[in-house]
Amino acid sequence: MRMRKLLAVSVAMMTSVALAGLADAGPVTTINLLVDVIPNSQSGEEQQNSEPSIAVNPNNQNQMIVGAFTSIFSPAPTNATTPFYISNNGGTIWADFGSLQTLDKSIAFNGSTPLATTLHAIAGGTQIQTFSSTNGLNFNNNINNFSPTGLDLDQPFIRTGPNNHVYVTYNNLFGFPNAKSASMNVSTDGGVTYATRVLETVTPGAGQDGPSVRVAVNGNTVYATFSRWNTLLSTSDGGNRFASQQIVVKSTDGGVTFSAGTQVALANAVFTTSTNSLNSLGQERIGSDNTIAVSRTNANRVVTAYVDSPAIGTIQVHVAESTDGGATWANKLTTAANVRSAMPAVTILDDGQVILLFNQFNPQTNRFSQHLISTSDDFATTTDKILGDETNATPVAQFDPYQGDWFDLISLGDTFYGVFSASNADDGNLANFLLQTPQLYQRCTMGTPGQPGFHLCDAAFSIDPYFFSGTSFNQVITPWPGTLALLGTSLLGFAALRRRRK
Repeated sequence: MRMRKLLAVSVAMMTSVALAGLADAGPVTTINLLVDVIPNSQSGEEQQNSEPSIAVNPNNQNQMIVGAFTSIFSPAPTNATTPFYISNNGGTIWADFGSLQTLDKSIAFNGSTPLATTLHAIAGGTQIQTFSSTNGLNFNNNINNFSPTGLDLDQPFIRTGPNNHVYVTYNNLFGFPNAKSASMNVSTDGGVTYATRVLETVTPGAGQDGPSVRVAVNGNTVYATFSRWNTLLSTSDGGNRFASQQIVVKSTDGGVTFSAGTQVALANAVFTTSTNSLNSLGQERIGSDNTIAVSRTNANRVVTAYVDSPAIGTIQVHVAESTDGGATWANKLTTAANVRSAMPAVTILDDGQVILLFNQFNPQTNRFSQHLISTSDDFATTTDKILGDETNATPVAQFDPYQGDWFDLISLGDTFYGVFSASNADDGNLANFLLQTPQLYQRCTMGTPGQPGFHLCDAAFSIDPYFFSGTSFNQVITPWPGTLALLGTSLLGFAALRRRRK
C-alpha cells in the first residue's frame, strides 16, 4: 500500500525554495532490514549456504522465499542439498521451507504460486526441473523435467511474466566446442510445458557462451543477456580469460521470437579455475556475472551489469543502460580497479532509481564487502551502502562456489529485496561484520549487534544467506509559479513531501 503525507511549511521556507528553483530533492533510499536467514532451530549448523536466490509474492509482499545450497552428497550422480526458507512477515522471521537435491537453483512467484527451477545431476548428464508449492510447506510438486539431447545444461534462472508465462534461461553445452549455448525455455502454462528458444545466433569463437544467461520481463517485452566467449586470452594465474562480447537479445511477443542481439560492450570475461588466485575473489570463484533489469514503468529502459578483466588481477563490474529498448547502450558505472568486484545483481524501482548489488574482495586486507549502490539521477551521482564486511579466511571453503556464483536482487514498486551469502565468523566478533543497521539474527548470539563482543553462542562458523530490504521515497518540493511575486504577505501555496512505502 502506498501512503502519502502532506506537510505544510512556512512562507519563508517556501520563498527560499522558490528562489533556489529547486523542484525535486531526489529519492532517498533506506535499508529497512538486514537478517541472517538461518532459523534459530538450526543455530548450530556449519554449512556453506552459498549461491542465494530470492522470490517475493507480488500479491502479498510480506511473503518471500530464499534458497541456497549446502553440502555435496554422494553417491553419483552428485547433487547438493538445497534448503529453502520462508518468511510471512516481511523478512523479520524465517522458517524452514524444505529442501531439494539439486545443483543450481533459482526461484520466483507466478502470481501467488512459488516456483523453483533446479539443475539436477542425472546419469550421463543434467536435467532442468520445475517445481511448485501446493501445500505452502515446501516445493512438493514436480511439474516439469527438461532433458534435451546432449543433457549438458547449466545455471537455470527463472523469471515470470503475465498470463502464466514462465521464462527459464540456461546454458546448453551440447555440441561444445561449437555450441550456440545461451538458451531459454518459455512456458505459457505456468511451467507445465516449455518451448525452447536458442538465444545465441552465431557460434562463439571459444566454443561456447559464458555459463550465466539472465532474463528480465515487462509484460510481453522480454530481455536476456549473456557473454559470448570469442577468444581464449590466457589460462594462467588460476583462471581463463576470454575476449568477449556482452550481448542482449529482446522479444516483444512474450518470448515467441527474439532479436539477433545487440552488443552492449566488448569485455574480457573471467572463468576462475582455482581460488585465492589473481583471477578469483579470494575463496570465491567467478565466471557467472551477468544481470539485467527492465523498468516496469518503461519497457524501453533496461540496465545490465557484467564483469570485465582488462588485465590479470583486475576484475571490475560495469553497468550499462539503454533507453531505446536495447538498440544502443552507454556505460554508466565502473567499479574501482584496485579491488576485485563481481557477482552483480541489478533492479530498477518504479520511481526510476537503479539499485546495484555486488561482491567485492580486497586482496590487500583479505576481506570481502557487499555493496549496494543506488542512483536517482542516471548515475550522475551514486550512493554506496556497505551491507557487510568480513574475512575471507574463515570458514575454509567446503566446495565451489564459496559464496555463490551469484547474488540476487529484485524489486516491487519502490521496495527492493535482496540476498547475499557471507561468512558469520570474522574471528568470532560479529561487531566487525555487518555494518548496516538494523541487523537481526535468528541464530543464538550474545551481546548487542554492531557492538564489540557481539558473537555467536557457539563456534558454528559458516556461510549464511543474509536477506535485506529497503525503500525509496521521493522528497518533492513544488516550486512557486514565477508570476507569484508577493510571497511575504500571505500563504500562497504549499510544498508536498510524498512518501511511498510498501
